[in-house]
Amino acid sequence: MTSSSATSNDHEEIRMSMDSIIGISEGWLDFLGRRQRQIRLAKSFLTTVLVWAGSAAVFLAIVLEQDSMAFFLAHPETTLIILCSLLLVGSICGVAAYVLLGRRENPQFRELSELIERTKANRSSKPEGESTATPGITGSAMLETERMLELLPQLVRKRNQDALLFGIVAFVISSVLARPPIGILIGTIVWLYFRYETNRTYEGQISKIEEQRMIFERRKEEFLKNL
Repeated sequence: MTSSSATSNDHEEIRMSMDSIIGISEGWLDFLGRRQRQIRLAKSFLTTVLVWAGSAAVFLAIVLEQDSMAFFLAHPETTLIILCSLLLVGSICGVAAYVLLGRRENPQFRELSELIERTKANRSSKPEGESTATPGITGSAMLETERMLELLPQLVRKRNQDALLFGIVAFVISSVLARPPIGILIGTIVWLYFRYETNRTYEGQISKIEEQRMIFERRKEEFLKNL
């Protein structure tokens, strides 16, 4: 009776540890999903700006080769139509980049999502008999939980480059609305801010993951000893 009670307690502790790990994983899955959409928007915006600026530079070079800057004053309507057309082309390229980036799914991101669903299913399964069903379900869930603990730090550390991208977007917008020197200043501030917030947040989450890893490993060993 005592052995059965100890096994039941160990089994419940394993489930509690899994619940904590699943909760952390779901939180990161939701955060990474939002961050991926932000990154897609930022890259699409930069694609639009680069295509428009590049096309405008080519148009300017062609005009200067054939004529002079006086062409723009002499043909304001034509200039406006061409610039709007170039902006439209840039916008189309930006939308296309957004769609294509959305289709390029991170395999580790998808694997984490599948691991969470499988672990939740195994975690919530009710064993019909303690002799065979419980070890099988728990063993499967434990393997998937261990893979989650291995996968989470990899996904977390790969977001360190996001701050630079946000800084570049801030620089471009500020340079257009104000002047390039101000754009450099604002871009640098945005980059440093997101870099600080990213490192602070991710280091805290890595600490939580490592803490849950140690708790899970300890409870798993205790559970296996009592089988």
